[in-house]
Amino acid sequence: MNGILRTNLSPEQLLLLEEAFTPWDRNGQWPLWTYIDQRLDTKGLVAADVLASLPAIGPLWGAGSRYELTWYQHSGNRTPNADTPVALTVAGLWHLGTASAPLLVAFKDTLRFLVEKQRSITPEPYEVTETRVTSQELARWMAQNGLFAPTVDVFVRKVGQLLEHEPYLWHGFWRPDPAADQWEVKIRASIRDYRDVTTIEEYIDRVEQLVSPPEPPTQPLTAAPLDIPFAVGYVDAVWESRTGFPLFARPDPASIARLTQPCESEGTFNSLMSALADVLSQVAKPGTGRAPQSGALREVRDYLYSVLDPPAAARCSDVIETLTKLRTVRHSIEHGGARAKAVAAYAALGIAFPVSSWPAAWTQVSALTCGALDVLREELHAGLPARGRTVP
Repeated sequence: MNGILRTNLSPEQLLLLEEAFTPWDRNGQWPLWTYIDQRLDTKGLVAADVLASLPAIGPLWGAGSRYELTWYQHSGNRTPNADTPVALTVAGLWHLGTASAPLLVAFKDTLRFLVEKQRSITPEPYEVTETRVTSQELARWMAQNGLFAPTVDVFVRKVGQLLEHEPYLWHGFWRPDPAADQWEVKIRASIRDYRDVTTIEEYIDRVEQLVSPPEPPTQPLTAAPLDIPFAVGYVDAVWESRTGFPLFARPDPASIARLTQPCESEGTFNSLMSALADVLSQVAKPGTGRAPQSGALREVRDYLYSVLDPPAAARCSDVIETLTKLRTVRHSIEHGGARAKAVAAYAALGIAFPVSSWPAAWTQVSALTCGALDVLREELHAGLPARGRTVP
């Protein structure tokens, strides 16, 4: 049974992966985000939305690792900057089938080589024994075993680019000369977790086991009827006290009222998610007076990057990503063809899918929403001056 990372993707999600892979496959360099963004725009797609819909494991913020089908330097921003290269992870390459199959075989053989190297270490009683593998050593081993001839060097170079971003492997990875293709990797004891891995599918599933967040506490969460309306009101009050403008430009009173209703069935869950999405779509940056037709949360995130210190802006960006995922759940409810996005969004939010208890699912949604809005309120209160003072 496939895990989250091997969930079937939508055509739009596959297209994004293909647009990242094709230039790298040809030239050995990952393309910039602006290239992918423009390529998807020609197909009528919003690349940032497609990127956000890809399945991922691990927490959006806080302690722990996160593993996705793509990799790029976040710099606290969940959407890449225009000049940021966007790479695929091993899990991302797996979705491309035959196009990436030879490279994944090379990665699997490399992992086997590293595992055997670690297993063959002769320990010393009074010192730490380490072993390193260089790209040249891997190339010789592949050549001796008749692997990937006559393009061994090409495969070794690309495998190195993958090792840089894979769990348990990137920590020991480095390039003596950043401008050169040669690399080295220090093999850590943690690689033992891959000893029984024989296929790429097993590798991806093992990564999912290692990176997945811990089980939620056994004590059940509770959701009071006014939790979300109170959280909305609190963050809105702090925002207006700091900027002179409301955060929620024109909230629908009917949607706010619906959020106070109990969740008793799939129908009421869908109604509550629709009301929540309507409220979240009404956020607006200062001075605009009304929310944009689309991308309201992204506009607020970009505004916060311009006025908050980087750590605070990054924390706000992470929780805004959570709110965006919640809107994705609502979108998948209304559009039957968005099942893949729904599975990814539920997984990223830590909500069981398929849903076995609609009241429990809404309780989790309520907790995530209130937690995200509380983070925004805290960072705004601490990072922005009160109204009448100049924002630095």
